[in-house]
Amino acid sequence: MKTSVFRKTGYLEFLIMMILKAIFLFNKQQCLFFNSHPHSNSY
Repeated sequence: MKTSVFRKTGYLEFLIMMILKAIFLFNKQQCLFFNSHPHSNSY
């Protein structure tokens, strides 16, 4: 029981870290894209 709970929490932490990393990389790419194309930055 204890091991399965630890495994679940570990998996959740891993999933959250991957999602945060993906969001961070996506935001970085967007910033680079908008910085290299200022005329397309409508907002």
